[in-house]
Amino acid sequence: MNLLLLHHLETVRSITLKVLSSVTEQESLVTPDGFSNNIFWNLGHIVYIQEKLVFELAGKKNQLPASYERLFALKQNLLNGRKHLLP
Repeated sequence: MNLLLLHHLETVRSITLKVLSSVTEQESLVTPDGFSNNIFWNLGHIVYIQEKLVFELAGKKNQLPASYERLFALKQNLLNGRKHLLP
């Protein structure tokens, strides 16, 4: 796999974890007015998309549960009736 892509993914992961370190679980579940999703959903979306990119570009099957696509794919959001599936 391209080392530049891996470096980019590591950088994004590092930045994401740094930002999330100051967010409580309760805060991560709040969907701000005017937005479709909360931080928790966006984190799941990041994980899903990164996993999909890395494994599909490498020609391999991703390692995430099948439910991640249903929950966190691009066109999904909490307003699509999936709010009950989150903690």
